[in-house]
Parts: sequence; C-alpha cells; structure tokens
Amino acid sequence: MYKQEREEDYNEFVVDADPNFCLMDKKNIRIGGAYDKLEHCDLIRNGNEFIHVKFYRSSSTLSHLFSQGFVAAEAFVKDQWYRNQLNPKLPLSMQLADPNMRPDPSNYRIVYAIATEKDIPKELPFFSKITLKNTLKTLRALNYKISLTAIKVDPILLKTKKCKPKNPPK
Repeated sequence: MYKQEREEDYNEFVVDADPNFCLMDKKNIRIGGAYDKLEHCDLIRNGNEFIHVKFYRSSSTLSHLFSQGFVAAEAFVKDQWYRNQLNPKLPLSMQLADPNMRPDPSNYRIVYAIATEKDIPKELPFFSKITLKNTLKTLRALNYKISLTAIKVDPILLKTKKCKPKNPPK
C-alpha cells in the first residue's frame, strides 16, 4: 500500500521490505547536456523486472511515466553506450556479464506501477490511454514482457493529496 507522501519514500519502503527489489530511483544516466538525463527505472525486482512507479495525478504525469519507461527500455536493448553507463549503477548480482552485447528483451519485463484507486487501464485519461497503447505496441515489438498494475493508496493519503493548499490571502 502506498502511504508515503513522496514517490522516493515509497520506493525506499519497498526495497526495505523485500530483498528481491533493488532501488534505482534517482540513479540517472546523463545522455546529453547538463539537464538531459534518464532514469532507467525506479525499482528492479529479481534482476529482470524494470518497475516504473508513479502516483496518479494527471494525464501528463502518466504520459511521462509511459514515455520514460519506453525510452529506457529501448535504450537498454538498442544502445551499447547506454548499457555501459547503466551497468555500474546496478547491484553486482544484476549487472550484465557483457554490456556490449545486446540483451534479449524477452528475458525482461517492463512494469508500470501506478498508485491510484482507479480501475486501470479502463479509467485512465484519454491521452494517457493513447500514450500507453503506443508504448505497449512498441515494447511488444521489441519483445519485452509488460505489466500494468495499480498500487493501492492509503485512503488518508488520498484525501490529503487531493486537497491542495490554497494561496493565503494578501
């Protein structure tokens, strides 16, 4: 259950609770200029599940999630330079034996984990559904396994996240 105020706190909670998970949150790979970076995923489970976690807020948040997962998955398969940058960020037990060799995507699963009370994918916003559909089509063409899952959210947290503080009067 998602009870944390911040995504990084949730990710750390998962890793602390289950040794099958590895924290990848904020282990960014610089891919261009000073501000161009890519986070491969938030969590890795069992060495072969790349998990992307996001608290449902808006269509743009979800579209970013789906796009980020796609870009990282594509780079992992197609880009030797990217794998060489990623490999040292992985725990020793999960590192690729030879990052110069193209990995077989059928050995990996891309997981989109969305913290929400909504019925996903049915209740996703229209543009998020389109982004997800296109992302899944391409990931399947690359031969990845894919999962979409909802993370239950603590009802108290859900209420506090929905209530935005108002600007104080001037």
